[in-house]
Amino acid sequence: MATEHGPAPLTRTKAGTGKILIRSLGYLKPYWRLTLGAYFTLMGTTVLALIIPQLIRKAIDFGIRAGDLTA
Repeated sequence: MATEHGPAPLTRTKAGTGKILIRSLGYLKPYWRLTLGAYFTLMGTTVLALIIPQLIRKAIDFGIRAGDLTA
């Protein structure tokens, strides 16, 4: 309800975070395939980002430090 001094202040509802999340996910329902694809792509890139430092560690530990430069 507007007053003579301007618009009415916004009121906050007591909706929990879970309810908001579920409602937000409902908007993705028509795009569920695209959403799953994006999710699995994100997981794949995360796994690759974690594997690369481990490969470098193994190359240093078993190759360079051991004196085997061909490794």
